Amino acid sequence: MLENYLNTSEAANVIGCTDAHVRRMLIEGTMKGKKVSGRSWMVPRKEAERVAARQAPTGRPRKRAS
Repeated sequence: MLENYLNTSEAANVIGCTDAHVRRMLIEGTMKGKKVSGRSWMVPRKEAERVAARQAPTGRPRKRAS
């Protein structure tokens, strides 16, 4: 059963962000997960994949060639 869940670091790797950002999304409710103890969260793998699919690319847009 736990193979279907990721900790915040693993979810961050799937999404392409930091584990602090994953925790922020969990606290804000923009991402589903379960708090297991203290600061520890478990995120369903499908939820991390769903968030990764809807994330916009990060960083500065590429400079257009002139």
